[in-house]
Amino acid sequence: MKKVLCIIISFAMVICTSAFAADVTIKDATKNIITLKGEANKGDVVTVAVLNPGYTVSDVALSGERALQYYGKVTADDNGYGIDIRMTDPYDFGGGTYTVICSTKGATDTNSFGFYFYEKKIDEIKKLNQNGSDGRVESIYQVYSLDSHELLSAVNENTIEKVLEAGGLYEEDADKMYAALVEALCVSAYRDGIDECVKDGYFTYTDVVGIDSESTYEDYLSSLNENGLKDVHKKVLGKEYKNSEEIREEFSKSVLLNLITNSPKMGFGHVPGVLEKYSEELSSFGFDTDKLKSVKNKNYVYKTEECETVTTIIEEASENIMSTKFPDIYGCEQLFKVLPYILHSKTGNENAHNKYVSEAVSYIQMHYNQDISIKDITKFLNIDRSYFYRIFKEHFGISPIEYLINVRIDQSKKLLHVTNLSTNEIA
Repeated sequence: MKKVLCIIISFAMVICTSAFAADVTIKDATKNIITLKGEANKGDVVTVAVLNPGYTVSDVALSGERALQYYGKVTADDNGYGIDIRMTDPYDFGGGTYTVICSTKGATDTNSFGFYFYEKKIDEIKKLNQNGSDGRVESIYQVYSLDSHELLSAVNENTIEKVLEAGGLYEEDADKMYAALVEALCVSAYRDGIDECVKDGYFTYTDVVGIDSESTYEDYLSSLNENGLKDVHKKVLGKEYKNSEEIREEFSKSVLLNLITNSPKMGFGHVPGVLEKYSEELSSFGFDTDKLKSVKNKNYVYKTEECETVTTIIEEASENIMSTKFPDIYGCEQLFKVLPYILHSKTGNENAHNKYVSEAVSYIQMHYNQDISIKDITKFLNIDRSYFYRIFKEHFGISPIEYLINVRIDQSKKLLHVTNLSTNEIA
């Protein structure tokens, strides 16, 4: 131990600015494990020391182990150096600001990080559930060691509060809460439309909001021209999202549109293949790609290069079909190949929405006293679950499951008033 203390004390003599400063992230919030990473040449041996809150290098000689949280060495590989450290609290610090010192080949760097133990993290979840997120953003992000995240200072705190509130009650699980806080931060960044959401021409934090798992993601990376990428970014950023699912939906819609209007390929000969590839996604968004198969006059085509939205394309295509003028753009034969795949009747689509919602309500009214699920309803309607969820919520402002619960509550109240049944019997 004396040798270790002497080495740490010697750090104070050579502290300087270097490229191998450590980044600290939470690996396991429940088990109090952090990951410390930094840059170093392959084969370099990096000495790492972590000091407890309130202590400096000069305090180590006097306080010994009480000042020292961790000491060890790690050999750098192709990716630099990295080490997992299980934080302990034998002296009941409870957490705070820790100092990490890294040294290799006579150069030393020091920085600090915030860390709090499991009990404090759970306490923050309880406060969030009980009192809401108003005024709690700074505290909870500090306790979960996210106060130095690059997005936190760039995003409006009120936006984060709204996104956290939209998440409802949170499970008392430190690791799930950590993931939820990171996601809320990224959703808030997309909602505010900050510059950090795009880097080198593409979206950032795609793994957090789940964009990189969308079927349209690879085409977003490889099949859009510069205008297409800019348009996707413009359409996705700055909307009042509550969760990452809403971001993913807007992303896929925007990419599908721009695969049609802003492909690097000339003309529109590629579009039938795009629509065939994404027929399931288009169906979930309510598009009928068969509407124009019955159109007889193949000379009427539509202009797409100035269209801003899918709706604009639809309306302009409809207008051209009804027009007596021949819009001479790009050549009729090639463009007509596209038209049958895209056009759908907006009014007809709304009628279809209303029909599905009406049938769903009837089904719920008939079967509310049975053990039914949303899966049962969509199976009865023979439609996609995500599509049903979207049109139902647009119609009523609440989810299908919330509607079902409300129906059961209303029926229970009626039974309490008109029968002698007990609450257990009604349940």
